[in-house]
Amino acid sequence: MKSNLQFESTENRTKQKILSSENNRGGGKMSLSIPCQTPKLHALELSLTIGCRVDCLYCPQKLLLSKYYSADKNRKSTLSFDDFKKVLDKVERNSSISFAGMSEPFHNPYCADMIVYAYQQGYKISLLTTLVDMTMEDYQKIKDIPFESFVLHIPDEEQHSRFSITDEYLELLKQINKNIKIDYYSCHGNVHPVVKNLIDPEMYAGISLGNRAGNLDLEEVPVTAAKTGSIVCYHGSEKQIGGWAPVMFPDGTLVLCCQDYGMKHVLGNLLEESWEEIQAGKEFQHFIEGLTADSSDILCRTCCDSRNVEELPSMQIKRSVDMIKEQLNKDNYTASISSNFIWKLARCRHVCVFGLGKLFRDHFFQEYWHQGLNVSLLADNNQEMQGKYIEGLLCVSPEQLKEYPDVMVIIFVKDSDKIEQQLKNLGVMNYITIFQIIDEYNKEKQSVSKNLFLKRD
Repeated sequence: MKSNLQFESTENRTKQKILSSENNRGGGKMSLSIPCQTPKLHALELSLTIGCRVDCLYCPQKLLLSKYYSADKNRKSTLSFDDFKKVLDKVERNSSISFAGMSEPFHNPYCADMIVYAYQQGYKISLLTTLVDMTMEDYQKIKDIPFESFVLHIPDEEQHSRFSITDEYLELLKQINKNIKIDYYSCHGNVHPVVKNLIDPEMYAGISLGNRAGNLDLEEVPVTAAKTGSIVCYHGSEKQIGGWAPVMFPDGTLVLCCQDYGMKHVLGNLLEESWEEIQAGKEFQHFIEGLTADSSDILCRTCCDSRNVEELPSMQIKRSVDMIKEQLNKDNYTASISSNFIWKLARCRHVCVFGLGKLFRDHFFQEYWHQGLNVSLLADNNQEMQGKYIEGLLCVSPEQLKEYPDVMVIIFVKDSDKIEQQLKNLGVMNYITIFQIIDEYNKEKQSVSKNLFLKRD
């Protein structure tokens, strides 16, 4: 559900390097690939159990069970708390831990305790739940956690998902709606009349069914034609675009993503291997190469959640900027897109992205903003990053921005107020946030005006 710094960024898709400025000047390279050579994961999704009793029509549980138990019928079916803690140590702090996977998280009796523990250890928490098997005691444990994302799957009138709508369930639903910020409601049909008046209709995302990258065989679910060209993962919904994260099963097995019910891409075992070892493995490299190889058979090629690079907002913005640049010296020039930021991007000499935190890791390279915005410079308040190169882009201190004439700063963080004030104090007035860019882009592109691309709150 959630994301890390994704897959690839430049022409060499399988390697991303952070170079120290000293080594770069001397011709040497200190390589740190993002994420291909990172020592720890930047996101992880967990299936806390195998076998989901909600048994949704649009969830290929039988396929998963047959594949998971094909070699060992006694294979571990529930993630232990001890194993959970071991795995958590292999994920970078301040990264996303998603409790979702391929089964209801609260089928595992330790789910609430795991959520609390992960949050206390400094991780961002995402939860997708039906509330099935959640108790009021579980709710009390997690109700004060500031979830990065909380998605609630609610009952449908057609009973495509097996809910037991008891008084206890309804009371739990009421309490969660009242006290926890819900990103959106998911439903596999028409909302059940019993819960219809208990939800905020503005947060109902509707249903847009996919065939689980070819793993779901239902007549009413269309088959996704194989995509060609370079692609990226755009998993999510119209209310919330997320990104790629591998899914771990109870025994530590790591599969490609939440669509890999057939276990086509088994990357390794996170309890037995390091993330570095898994990344160097044959299956992970096959996946990385498949993102640019038309002939590849990776799941992403037939997944409705993948996107061609040329269709991304960043690349559409790039085309508009390039067009304006070509026309700048022509008489009677009129921009076909009137957005002020497009004009500024076309006129400025340097484009700098400020903020190399989680949002940057989750979206910047994965969604090709480095190319779409023609970024030539990075900036961050973290002194450890200053003076280093990330994918060939030098990271400078905020104070150094004054040395770059006609620089346009793109603030790439969720909460931009402090950075905006910092730039004003430095006398750097030409700046815009990535969310303002998205808002302006969506206004110009009415066909995608509801697609947020990046999740701000």
